[in-house]
Amino acid sequence: VQAYRHLAQRCSEDASDARSQQARIDVSLAFQHEALIVMTDKDWAKPKRLKVHEAFWDVHQDLADSKAAKVALAHRFSAEDAAALKSFFVETLGVPAKLTQEDLEARLRVPLRQDPDEQQTSWHERSEE
Repeated sequence: VQAYRHLAQRCSEDASDARSQQARIDVSLAFQHEALIVMTDKDWAKPKRLKVHEAFWDVHQDLADSKAAKVALAHRFSAEDAAALKSFFVETLGVPAKLTQEDLEARLRVPLRQDPDEQQTSWHERSEE
């Protein structure tokens, strides 16, 4: 959480400053290309690592009681951290603000990657048994 807070602060600095603009671009690109969103849970054997296109900040109210709601970023942080980090994840990184039923169905229809050498994120990990 501290790392995300630091990046959020750095990216929210004076938008007219060229260094701040470049930092925002660099951070956004890093999160687009690498699975840098890390989520933990006491019920998971290991943390989940996500890319921006795999994450979502919150869910639409018709998904409020779904498993998707439990992995929404808004529910993974304390209320204080969530308030501070929402802008970073949604505006700076481009994480969708709300996952709808239609979005969820579309995500579930996406086939797994066929290239066995391509690194899989936590949502698509192969069994390590």
